[in-house]
Amino acid sequence: MVGAAPLDGWSQSVLIEVGASVLLLAPLAYIEDFLRRSLGEINASLRSSVAGLSAIRNLLPSDERRTAIFDELLEAVIDRARDGEFPATQIRTLLRGDGDDRTVALAAMIGSTSFVEGAAVIRSIRRPDSANEQYYALRAASAAWSSQLDADQRARILAAIDDDNRTRGWIAQDPHRRQIAARLQAASSTPASHRSG
Repeated sequence: MVGAAPLDGWSQSVLIEVGASVLLLAPLAYIEDFLRRSLGEINASLRSSVAGLSAIRNLLPSDERRTAIFDELLEAVIDRARDGEFPATQIRTLLRGDGDDRTVALAAMIGSTSFVEGAAVIRSIRRPDSANEQYYALRAASAAWSSQLDADQRARILAAIDDDNRTRGWIAQDPHRRQIAARLQAASSTPASHRSG
């Protein structure tokens, strides 16, 4: 802007507008870059994973790029749960929180099916706060289908899927969720799936 002083009014105005635009857009690009480079730091604990998920939801528009960042962050939670880094009490605490809390807890359940609580999975399929929460609930159900979920819980999950298909239609509209739901429905029709695991 200092360099714009000796220019005429129109040129000075253009330079000021360009400079202001760059100043306004630079923080968003920096934040997105920071979030991508800092996923390891954001994942220091489950609570920071929730904070990271909420920040991404608030800072980035709903699009494929944001979904990819969500998935990257939640895959780190899955990996850490697989490595046994989270206590079950922390997962139960998250299940009592909001949609982002529950989504992180569901991701941990995918990594370690010992965390799976059938009622929480059913609730997140039936009444999710976001499509993301429902997707991770379906993944958790699939991961624990024969090992952690009893016949009643599996039947209630299938009923929740049917209810969604009749009412909201979120599962039917999304190919990823539709595919998981179809696998669960197919598994329920095989004789082995009727045995408690």
